[in-house]
Amino acid sequence: CITARSAQKKRLVSQITWKRQSQITRWFCRTCEAGKPVLSEVRTVAVIGAGSMGRSIAQAAATGGFRTILEDILPTALRKAEDAIRAELNRAVEAGNFDQAEADAALARIEFASSVEDAVRDADMVIEAVPDELESQLEIFVVLDKLCPPKTILVSHTHTQSITELASVIYRAPKCIAMRFPR
Repeated sequence: CITARSAQKKRLVSQITWKRQSQITRWFCRTCEAGKPVLSEVRTVAVIGAGSMGRSIAQAAATGGFRTILEDILPTALRKAEDAIRAELNRAVEAGNFDQAEADAALARIEFASSVEDAVRDADMVIEAVPDELESQLEIFVVLDKLCPPKTILVSHTHTQSITELASVIYRAPKCIAMRFPR
């Protein structure tokens, strides 16, 4: 059946994408800054913003094996994100993309925080997934620069802003990157 094959292909691509993002992130952290290692390994990823993109990024990080902390200032957004991630992983189990143990392990790797400070305290990488507005992103980058440990790489999921412009307001500009995550 063509529909079944298309659905199976879509699930396979989704599973590969999650694993590939994990590999790319680990590769980047070992090779950036002109080939000099910045971190031996990223272990903890904080995601700022629990909207649809933030929760998808958090799910990808958790299924990739990272300890993941998802932050949002709205408790309802965090509950909605947790429910959506759980439902998505259950669909992946039903489709045969993961077994139940893998889904449970991914869920166990996700923590929820209601403050940026709590989310980034131990983060090796912070990915902001806030609305794509320059003032909001500049503000969050300044806050992250103050709260994150010096080792932390700051990532923006911007569609329209220049990472150079975002990084210009903080002290750790060499540790700022822009990443595009597939929807």
